[in-house]
Amino acid sequence: MTITRDPGYWNEEFPEPKVDAPGDIKVISEAKARIAELLSRRNTSEDYSKDKEIIQCIQECQDSLPMEFILESLTSMGHCPSVLYDDNGHFAVEGDGWQKLLLDYDLNEETTFEGGWVIPGGHWKPTVREALSCFLLVLTGGA
Repeated sequence: MTITRDPGYWNEEFPEPKVDAPGDIKVISEAKARIAELLSRRNTSEDYSKDKEIIQCIQECQDSLPMEFILESLTSMGHCPSVLYDDNGHFAVEGDGWQKLLLDYDLNEETTFEGGWVIPGGHWKPTVREALSCFLLVLTGGA
């Protein structure tokens, strides 16, 4: 996948999610289908008892699932994962923090966004995926 933004400014290759063998594609598809099914049942019946199971399904295939799929699945469950960068090569994904509530803003206009997050020790990681893995571990009570 190539991401291009402002010609001449940024044109960098990013690897696709890790898939070791053709069979992995089937596993990933099945995992995405299972997560989507659980999310659908959760949202229609407001049964939140499957939340831990959904997050565990995500954890099992997190290295192969697209980041967008993981983050959007978490937000559809009411989590608020924020990807943070410290300008020193470290990332954190956290959901604990505060922000000013933005009301009636135009998505096509510049927006000032103010907030603060609490980053526990050990949650800064060298990659976004490792930071997301740490966040998932916290959600399941493993950290």
